[in-house]
Amino acid sequence: MRPLSSHLPVLPLALAFTLGMNTAQAATQVHAPAGNFTGKAVDKTIQYQGIPFAKPPVGELRWAAPEPVEYLDDYQATRFQSICTQPGSMFGGSLESVRGSEDCLYLNVYVPRIKEKGEDKLESLPVMVWIHGGGFVTGSSDQFDPTRLTENQQVISVSMNYRMGPLGYLSHPQLGDASGNFGSLDQQLAMQWVKDNIESFGGDPDNITIFGESAGGMSVGTQMLMPSSRGLFQKAILQSGPFLSGSLLKKREQADAQGETYAKNSACPENSAETLSCLRALPADKAVITSGSANGVQISEWGPTYETPLVPKTAMDALASGDFNQVPVINGSNSDEGNLFAYYFAKGGMAKDYASLKSMLEFQYGPAKAAEILEAYPWSHFPSAASLYGRIMTDSMFACQAYTTSKMLADQVPVYAYEFSDQDAPILLPPSNAISQFGAYHAADIVYVFQTDFDLAKPEQLTPEQQALADQFQRYWANFARTGTPNSANDPHWKQASSEGLTYMDLNSSGVSNRAGQAFSQAHRCELWSSLR
Repeated sequence: MRPLSSHLPVLPLALAFTLGMNTAQAATQVHAPAGNFTGKAVDKTIQYQGIPFAKPPVGELRWAAPEPVEYLDDYQATRFQSICTQPGSMFGGSLESVRGSEDCLYLNVYVPRIKEKGEDKLESLPVMVWIHGGGFVTGSSDQFDPTRLTENQQVISVSMNYRMGPLGYLSHPQLGDASGNFGSLDQQLAMQWVKDNIESFGGDPDNITIFGESAGGMSVGTQMLMPSSRGLFQKAILQSGPFLSGSLLKKREQADAQGETYAKNSACPENSAETLSCLRALPADKAVITSGSANGVQISEWGPTYETPLVPKTAMDALASGDFNQVPVINGSNSDEGNLFAYYFAKGGMAKDYASLKSMLEFQYGPAKAAEILEAYPWSHFPSAASLYGRIMTDSMFACQAYTTSKMLADQVPVYAYEFSDQDAPILLPPSNAISQFGAYHAADIVYVFQTDFDLAKPEQLTPEQQALADQFQRYWANFARTGTPNSANDPHWKQASSEGLTYMDLNSSGVSNRAGQAFSQAHRCELWSSLR
């Protein structure tokens, strides 16, 4: 990278407005330490799309830590670049359905038209960095549009791509210290780029909030556990991000064994000096859909690896010891997370009746624990086997993990816990016999936070009451990004959580209110799931 002193003086976008640069070209140009960037005006924002923050991770850089790009002169940041290589669906894929490219490490910056603050002084804006979800298998930065969040709340929004599936999270004895965490390192390098350059866009490099949903929320939690990410962000929001989970997040020994099976399934030596060169020679479409399981592709195969130099401790151990990046946190889940997964499982023939559900639970938990679970969730209380399994998924994987996470964090950092419970959240999927009502399903909160089109819902579907809740969502999230608390003088007060007598905010279109954590724990049978852990 060219030294800072050798290129043009840094000219923040806000300063450009202050000096009266009123041509479209001047208003969309930024001179930053990483280069000179030209964006485009969209609505009340200026958007810089497709900025590379790392060299293409191909050849010798496949399964290696990402490397920063060189200084970019006169870079036209006016269109999105390729998504990362991935199957067509997180529920499986084939060579024909693989899409994207390994050359995918790009980010996007969304800047509001700056509002002047008396005597022509402009405040340095809070920065919100979004990490997308998709089970660490699918998804991309351009899937989520933060334009409305940016312009409504006067924040700078950033989104990024990162390597996923085996290309992002393969762990293997031959891969060195970064093994199992390449995708997390991509996220970290993007955050470092933001830290180094966002001031030139009008942002505050010392007021950065990272937020994400599902695997994005787990990624936020993982960044909290990575010592090398310390100082890159000052606040964190986890939306349905159960990073205590052992299904997507693995210990090194377990992940390495999976990696050796992956090499075998790729027709490469399982563990020898030739393994890495053989794997790097694989076509990307074959590499991304090859399984690390002896039983074929699994939904939850890939995710960060713990007990490694980059992520030294499991989430439970790190939170218990206080050995994590201690920043204020918003953490929560949706009241009906599992219904979305159960809908797709039922379409695939799983959990179609009581017998198949019982077999699934016995496979997951063993016969004794499965019997205990089914006793706690009486069959007669649910309209279908899929809806029963959806409730089990909601409680075990999301609600109770969020509850435990908030309680453990509340001893050490400011925590604001929530549950999103809007039973009529908009969705584009048609109901089925298996799932007749989706409720506050997994990812239902996204259209409320962003208020732009998403794969599962559109903002036009929001009722007036839901739109008011969406506006409240945005204000809480942006207030938190500004100050470290979601509260302001004009919003319903959100109580800070305590490990003793945990409270949480119920976010519902009928009204938001603080609720007792004990009631949440009972409703989601958290004592049961704690005993089965």
